[in-house]
Amino acid sequence: MHELIMYDGICRRLDCWRVEVAKRDPKWTSLEEFAASKPTFDDIEAMARTLARNYIAGHQLRRMRRIPAAQRDAQHENGLLLNRYMLLYEELSYAMNTGDIGRVETCLFTWIPMFKATGKHKYANTMTDFLCKVHFKGKFRGVDWCVELNNLFTKVVNGGKSSKHTVSRIIMESPLIQIYRNLHTMFQNDFLHAHQTMKHAEANMSKILTR
Repeated sequence: MHELIMYDGICRRLDCWRVEVAKRDPKWTSLEEFAASKPTFDDIEAMARTLARNYIAGHQLRRMRRIPAAQRDAQHENGLLLNRYMLLYEELSYAMNTGDIGRVETCLFTWIPMFKATGKHKYANTMTDFLCKVHFKGKFRGVDWCVELNNLFTKVVNGGKSSKHTVSRIIMESPLIQIYRNLHTMFQNDFLHAHQTMKHAEANMSKILTR
């Protein structure tokens, strides 16, 4: 489902580019023809600003909804909203994958009302509780995340399995946790295996997207 949402968002934005390109010059009937014209970076940036202003739901959506129902284009309004939601999803996914906790917190302020509006109160309450604990109740700080990460490696990763997962084993291994982590990092870097076990290559979707 995650990949489906990401690829769907990419296809929708490419189609927006195609429509905008055709508006600027009718002879550009496809993005390939537009690319062949070798546009400058300033041209692409100007078009990107136009796309962000006209093809994503913003303050203009309120004006659209004030129009009499007989004159409104509900399909266009829903398309603008869908583009905005997909970009919000991509921003949250990117922030989580890169460890940008500040951006994650900023994204949550948008997702909490949406979850409440769709009846997903459990998700909304969990996000709200997280933000309250971080900034108001518990006052989590950077060192707390480091302690939790160390606990993960001490109790879970290197704490033994099954019958060997005992308090005495954890205590015995705890002074060596950082050494284990350094060795793993060194092996991964020396054999060029860094990130290969957790980040797979992206699928080539060019043929599917061009159908």
